[in-house]
Amino acid sequence: MCLAALGRGRIPINAPRSVVNDVVVATREMAEEKERLLEAETRAVSIADTGNQSSREEALAKEKRKLVKMIRQINKLDQESQSGAQLNVEQLIKSRKKPEIERRIAEINQQLKLEK
Repeated sequence: MCLAALGRGRIPINAPRSVVNDVVVATREMAEEKERLLEAETRAVSIADTGNQSSREEALAKEKRKLVKMIRQINKLDQESQSGAQLNVEQLIKSRKKPEIERRIAEINQQLKLEK
């Protein structure tokens, strides 16, 4: 098994079942770690510098831009999937986060509205 296959979430067709299982587990673990890091970063931005209104608004706006970009990427993945493309494990996990990301965008919009 080569690491390139692991990183992309793709496995050779003739790979033994045990290798396939190992790659799937490792890929899921990597995706979960990325998700944990994203959540930690999101929380950090949410509580950033409440003393300085302008700085907080900028942090929220930056987080919102990042999340909107993720929504665009997810929409693109959804279109690719509907046209028959195979999504790898990380792409599927990202696609499943769409409701959570949309909820966070709504929270940010509400916070920005209250702060103005």
